[in-house]
Amino acid sequence: MQTIEIRGALRTVAKRSDTRRLRTEGRIPGVLYGKEEGSLPISLDSREFGTVLRKHGGAAFLLDLKLEGQENRDLKALIKELQRDPVTSRILHIDLLHVSMTQRINVNVPIHLTGAAAGVKEGGLLEHLCREIEVQCRVSEIPDDLKIDVTELTIGRSIHVGDLVLPEEVTVLTPADRVVATVVVRAVVVEPTPAAVAAEGEEAAEGEPKAAEEGGKAEEAQAKS
Repeated sequence: MQTIEIRGALRTVAKRSDTRRLRTEGRIPGVLYGKEEGSLPISLDSREFGTVLRKHGGAAFLLDLKLEGQENRDLKALIKELQRDPVTSRILHIDLLHVSMTQRINVNVPIHLTGAAAGVKEGGLLEHLCREIEVQCRVSEIPDDLKIDVTELTIGRSIHVGDLVLPEEVTVLTPADRVVATVVVRAVVVEPTPAAVAAEGEEAAEGEPKAAEEGGKAEEAQAKS
């Protein structure tokens, strides 16, 4: 599992205006959670953290947090939650979890498909239904990601979580029958031919006089009564 060093600073929690000020200054307010220190209010440089996400966001990674004035302190952390602006996707708040390398934790590991599925060459459609699985292991044993080769996947066949091969020390928590990827028959849209469209038009035209005639008879019968 990759470890990326990132700088941070402790912050004081007072008014909501303080968090707005931090964001204006280009920083992300957050909290570092841990057993020993409880919860520490921190902030990260938004540009630096954004670069980390762009480079490593497709895999699981560990942050080596260097707080101002406490650079010698060993603070390894995992991203617990990111809060984003629903419109701009800007990161508004971050929660980090302080972990030790020997600690067993539950974590989500991303799944990436590789190869060209045989079923796609046959005209099928590859569906990637499960993009990450939950596992339990020591922090030092967390896989960066899982690469699944779909080359032999033909139409109608699927790869399930139970088919994935992981090290013995990694326990998979996602149900084994969950479908990771499958190749299905591509839906065929039948376009109406000009002849069929013309026939439908003729039927509609023939039906209109008949309907008008029946309507007239009904009105005439009503008038006689």
